[in-house]
Amino acid sequence: KIEEEGFSFIEIILVLMVFSIITTISFPLLNFSKNKVKQKEATLIINALIKAAKANYAINAYLPEDLKDISKFVSFSQCESIEGDLNEDSICYSTNGDNNFYSSSGKFKIEFKNSNASKFNKTFQVRAIPIGENFKTKGSSVVGCFNPLSGISFIKEYSVFNPGVQTFNSCLTAEEKRLAEEARLAEESRLVEDNR
Repeated sequence: KIEEEGFSFIEIILVLMVFSIITTISFPLLNFSKNKVKQKEATLIINALIKAAKANYAINAYLPEDLKDISKFVSFSQCESIEGDLNEDSICYSTNGDNNFYSSSGKFKIEFKNSNASKFNKTFQVRAIPIGENFKTKGSSVVGCFNPLSGISFIKEYSVFNPGVQTFNSCLTAEEKRLAEEARLAEESRLVEDNR
């Protein structure tokens, strides 16, 4: 007669503990991976906008101020309704502004502007802000910039440890920041002298 043996209670508890440890470790890694995949869409859009700003600057000698300037190099369409159009595979903009639009997945709001660090030093700045119920607080932003004087362009993807809205990046070197601040202070003192 062969005696059949089953698992003991302690063996079952040990197996369950191993599974719970693996699950505890894998869920944050899964969330991290999902966030990075969603961020890639924003990174591609920001990269395309920086390339469009570079092309616009090369042809017209000024940085783009609104969607009309960039639309020569990147294709946009106007959103009929944000919820309906964001499901399509096209980038669309709303009527509430000339310098922002929504990604085709509906996960990001893209905003861009020109920074006037000084009278002679402007930079093109762009950022992707996570939107949506859960993604707004758990998703990570992507920021980018282009400095036409130095030729520097920069894109930064924030991690899951810095979720939510992030500020624009200036793309100025330390020397350019110092010179821009000196120019701003000189302009302020000139205006004070003119007012006297």
